[in-house]
Amino acid sequence: MKRIAALLLFIFLFGITMPAFANIESFLEELEEEETKTESTPKEKLPPKKPLPPPAKPDNPKDKPPPPHNKPLPPPVKHNPSYTGAGDALCLGLCADVLFDSTVELFAELLSELIVGTWLKANTNLTYGRFPYCPEGYIQPNITFDAEKGITETKKIGFKDYRGYAEISAFGIAFTKITEPEETDSGRNAALIKFKHVFDELSYGVDAEVHTYLLKCIGLDGEFWNVSDSSGFLSGGRAGFRISCVQTNYFVLGMYFHGLMWSSSKLMFGGALGFDCELYPTEPLVLMARFGVQTLENDIDILEADVSLGFIIDRFEIFAAYRFWLLLTDYSEDHPYHGGRVGVRTYF
Repeated sequence: MKRIAALLLFIFLFGITMPAFANIESFLEELEEEETKTESTPKEKLPPKKPLPPPAKPDNPKDKPPPPHNKPLPPPVKHNPSYTGAGDALCLGLCADVLFDSTVELFAELLSELIVGTWLKANTNLTYGRFPYCPEGYIQPNITFDAEKGITETKKIGFKDYRGYAEISAFGIAFTKITEPEETDSGRNAALIKFKHVFDELSYGVDAEVHTYLLKCIGLDGEFWNVSDSSGFLSGGRAGFRISCVQTNYFVLGMYFHGLMWSSSKLMFGGALGFDCELYPTEPLVLMARFGVQTLENDIDILEADVSLGFIIDRFEIFAAYRFWLLLTDYSEDHPYHGGRVGVRTYF
């Protein structure tokens, strides 16, 4: 049985491969015919090969002719007669303005950040003693630097986060008085000549002030004064805030911004701003000064200055001061008002 199956398999495979073998035989016969054809046809004669030229010698730079100097120029650029170049100039100008503005803005921003940062560090990291020349120090920084611990915050016993002083003084000031002008006929032009009688009259009164730094770098101020003479009274007051610029144990500089009121025959309102400073050179001397400007209704401006020298004993100070006001108006002459104060000041 196995032999019959093997025989049938052989016959089946032989039947499949016979067409392939037939194709191979026909392919070999075609190859033989092509070879006989190529041998019978005569070969064409090729032309004789030309001999190769001898190798070229290296060029000698001396033998080369110099390059021509008259090279052809590029074609000229056509010019538009209607073009004036204003657009390019405008574009360059705008670019320069933008670059300049951006540089200025960057510089201003960096400078403002530096100033504000320095101001905050110098005016907020502070603690205050009881009064000037106290044993623990009047104005002290509350930060210390250590090589191992770095910057640390310290606060000694007896120090506080606010300071200020209040004062009251007897006030005397000389006001310039102007009588009613007299009129007279000068002659044929009928012009009027005005005669003014000007003199100074001393007025007496009182002055009371309070100045504080409640938030270390920002504080509140208040002042009231009143003087009177034979013709009546003149009083004024102010209230506002102050900003510290520099605070040290020996020197303090600040700016003040006040609302202002003057009262005499009528009530006038305005504002005041300026600088004030405190100097503590050596115990027991205290020097204070204020310089600024007041502006009132009806285009009235007043330049003000107040300088005081005092002697401190514990937290109390006895002082003498000189005050100067210069009245500036558009419709009259400038008049100086000046006088002195003597009083007592206490620190808290």
